[in-house]
Amino acid sequence: MRNAPAVHYPVGRCHFHGWLLLIAGGLGFLVIGGWHLTGNIEPGLAWYFAGVAAVLAANALYRWHSTVPGELVWTGQSWQYSRLINNAGIQPLAVHEVRVVLDLQSTLLIRVLGADGEIVWLWSEQRQLLTHWLAHRRALFAANGAPRKEKPPLTLADDVRFRGSAVEPLPPKL
Repeated sequence: MRNAPAVHYPVGRCHFHGWLLLIAGGLGFLVIGGWHLTGNIEPGLAWYFAGVAAVLAANALYRWHSTVPGELVWTGQSWQYSRLINNAGIQPLAVHEVRVVLDLQSTLLIRVLGADGEIVWLWSEQRQLLTHWLAHRRALFAANGAPRKEKPPLTLADDVRFRGSAVEPLPPKL
């Protein structure tokens, strides 16, 4: 497929990301608890680490919960991203590059590089808009949404440069 069809797709808070944070936080508490039960750490230090883990987990879950919803749009020629700020208005972001970082088939982690250098991480889930999911994936994977440029065919000079040696002529046909 050369060019993907135009598509609008909602992005924002992802259930998979929330579960991942919850499991990572739970495992952190289990490790600290196991460390404490082995007796290899003083109780005061175990409580300190538990407090640090609780603060980190609460911060991660707060940031997940306050993820700004938005819409990623492939126009057929370029990417556009707009996000809803405090339910008061839409803030567009001029997009320079869109790249899929993690593909779990029904969930995608997308890195959007704005024209001003701002990096935005977006989660995209199939359950958000099932009817447009395949078109959304096509747009993301079709050369990162950029139209493909045809490469000129290789010449003998390119081959010589690539190999770093002269090419010997073929023997004459008998």
